[in-house]
Amino acid sequence: MGLRLLYVTTRVQKVRFKRKKPRDHEKNKSKKYSVIKYKGLEEKMSLLVFFSEKVVGVFAFEAIRSIVKFAPEGTSYEQRKDL
Repeated sequence: MGLRLLYVTTRVQKVRFKRKKPRDHEKNKSKKYSVIKYKGLEEKMSLLVFFSEKVVGVFAFEAIRSIVKFAPEGTSYEQRKDL
């Protein structure tokens, strides 16, 4: 009878008390998913940075071209006439 009572109390304790800390595999699982999520976010951000750099480069090129085009004669920025 003593063994049976001990068995019942251990079963009840297992059911009644929930684990507060996640188990290792659950923790690793959430880390893995978060890494995948952040990796996707980084790829999006890197694409955004890539295209924004291209746009900034185009605007800078156009600005330099307009400065050279409208520079007064006698400056070092004037366009060559033979082109």
